[in-house]
Amino acid sequence: MEAQPDFDDVVAQGVFSLRLDAACAPDGRIDLVHALPAWSHPDHATVRGLDLWGFAERQGRAAELQTWLLHEACRTAAALPDERVGVAVSLPAGLVTGEGLAAEVGAALAASAVSPSRLVLSFTEETLLTGSAALVPELEAVRRTGVRLCLDNYGMGHSLFALLARVGLDVVRVDLNALSTRDDTARALEVLTAMVRTNSDFGLTTIAGGVGTSAEARDAVVATGVPLLHGRGEPHDLTVDALVALLPAPCRVDHRLRARLDGASCRVPRTQPMINSTDADEPSGFPPFPVAGSPIRA
Repeated sequence: MEAQPDFDDVVAQGVFSLRLDAACAPDGRIDLVHALPAWSHPDHATVRGLDLWGFAERQGRAAELQTWLLHEACRTAAALPDERVGVAVSLPAGLVTGEGLAAEVGAALAASAVSPSRLVLSFTEETLLTGSAALVPELEAVRRTGVRLCLDNYGMGHSLFALLARVGLDVVRVDLNALSTRDDTARALEVLTAMVRTNSDFGLTTIAGGVGTSAEARDAVVATGVPLLHGRGEPHDLTVDALVALLPAPCRVDHRLRARLDGASCRVPRTQPMINSTDADEPSGFPPFPVAGSPIRA
């Protein structure tokens, strides 16, 4: 049987990286970045996000991708000088490993020496429904350390009251596209305004997702009182260097970190569109993940 390459070796070759999508305040300041895992190869299209998670799951390596993503996200946060900028990591439905999650997050935070409040774990209601019995207790343990929890795609399932009774939350992300399925923009904005008000009463930060490139539409969303905006109209698909360039203060990123996250074979232009799951074919050259338990170097 052919031996599987060590995951660190794969990363060092510039095959794996993070792509960062920003959530911005109304004034444009970057408050949070969503860290997405990406795989790049000169002979294949870049694969990222849920597509990459799916490939990892089919190889039985989703747990290792989760570990790598948590460590790299924390390392990236620690390397940025603006301590107001947090990093969010998604826990995909049906793919997240709940057992030992709190310890895994704690190890990633300790290795990077980053403040727990700068890490956000994001998940959907489906993640809670399809996760193991250990997931909610592990999330609660993580939150007690100061890590923030974000409910993604809020408004697509049960009420906020029912969800808050099950797990403590700090942030909710509302998909604007889901609110305007009938192209009734005015009604969607009314609903968003009510959501922002209710969330605020619960001490929750609201992120409006799906914000487009129209300045007029952005202004309308800002008028609802939503504190953070996320979507194609905000900086997205960023490398670490591109994020640094957008931050107000000079930033010195460790060159070893930069080499690992922004290797020459992994650079993707900021304007390159995201890959839809319907368009991504699993490349024959997709590298196998490491043997379970292989270490991740700091």
